Amino acid sequence: SYYANDALELRLWLQQGTSADSTGALLDGFSSAVFNARNGKPGESAAQFFTMIGNPDLQALKDNAILFLVESRYVTLQDKYTHLHTYLASNPITPMKEKLLWEKAKLSELMTSSANVNTCSASECVNPDDGSGMDLPEPDLPSQIYDDLILQYPQGFYAPYARERLNQLSKQNS
Repeated sequence: SYYANDALELRLWLQQGTSADSTGALLDGFSSAVFNARNGKPGESAAQFFTMIGNPDLQALKDNAILFLVESRYVTLQDKYTHLHTYLASNPITPMKEKLLWEKAKLSELMTSSANVNTCSASECVNPDDGSGMDLPEPDLPSQIYDDLILQYPQGFYAPYARERLNQLSKQNS
């Protein structure tokens, strides 16, 4: 059921958060951001997730924070893609890599098919402005990302969907 899935997700977050930080400080920030995301403050939540992602000392729950950020309408496609690309490049082994690759492929498709990569108006977009000087990467071709996903996770959850998207993309390009 819906609530059982939420309970399992909560348990995983608690395990990851307490294994990385027994004081619970990590969980406080993450739980506050999730609370804001689910209770009508998505802009504030996006800013909190940007802070978590920008903290190099923080590794636990970072992949979850990126997934929340990817779902936010208050973050531009370019910012979503840049943070996701940078995270995957610097963390080749992460428990949620398959899902992160899937999200990266979807973002790449949106960015390569859309002339306007800003999905929010300037007044509502959250700008990370973390001073990191992060280079803005050109999006990889969606077909390359789907290929990587299939090669790394041939029997994974997203593999059949990636194969389907590759077929659709090859038909579009024919």
